[in-house]
Amino acid sequence: MQYTKNPLILGIDKSKPNGYKLGLDNLIFRSTAMLDKEHNSLIYDLMGGLVDDSRQERFRTRLLKACSAECACLYHFMNDRTTEMVFNSKCNAPARRKLESLVRGLKTGAAKSLPANKVLNNRDMMSLPDNHQNGFLRKLAECFWDHHRPKYYLFCTVASNHGAALLVLSRTIRNQRDFCAHEKKVAAMLCPHLENHLRLRYLCAFWRKLEWMNWFLEHHQLSKREKEIAHLILEGIELGKISDRLEISEDTIRDHLKRVYRKLRIHSRTELFASYTRTCRTFINESLGE
Repeated sequence: MQYTKNPLILGIDKSKPNGYKLGLDNLIFRSTAMLDKEHNSLIYDLMGGLVDDSRQERFRTRLLKACSAECACLYHFMNDRTTEMVFNSKCNAPARRKLESLVRGLKTGAAKSLPANKVLNNRDMMSLPDNHQNGFLRKLAECFWDHHRPKYYLFCTVASNHGAALLVLSRTIRNQRDFCAHEKKVAAMLCPHLENHLRLRYLCAFWRKLEWMNWFLEHHQLSKREKEIAHLILEGIELGKISDRLEISEDTIRDHLKRVYRKLRIHSRTELFASYTRTCRTFINESLGE
């Protein structure tokens, strides 16, 4: 099956009382081959988990059933060497602590250290050729191995330009078999959609923290007062109201704005808005891999 690099369109719904959220109507899937009904539902619940925790729980339940697994967990490794547990189902805490410690010790970002879109069971893991990425993947896998409670594992790796992720499925060895080709195929089908899920999750978290303006202004070495004024201008607040809020004169505000314009190499508020919009659009495109 072929898939588009970015099968999702980001939509912002300002009518939501809880702030900015993605609308499910804007989650549009495009592929050249139709998946069966079970897999379509699995992917829809994965993306729906961005805005609805019950859908994420349903995705975990369906994933466990589709792969005949007893445990499923998804870890997101950021390029700043932090680790986020996206979801967890019966996975032990020591494994997470080992993962976090391993990722913090990386000299490069997780995306460069982890091979992309690999689906490996226990046997595959043992037969990997020796290189830097496979060595790091083995170390991640060793975080989960418990000699007292041996299990079969299925490891799925996802990499993007802002980090990497590891999906781990497991089941006990007793009266069980290793993960088969069909179960590996289901996991491989999920990889590109997991990649898009994590990209959108990253952008949603960034948006909810209201970091867009701060992130934009941090790049231009503005003073604290210049950032404060530029932030209020970008929110669309008039000079008179800014003057009342900051308890400074409008002439002082204009002087600060002139220094902001000089540092950003622009000449007006219109160009300030245009520069902000252009920079944010570039950031979104890079995060979505476009």
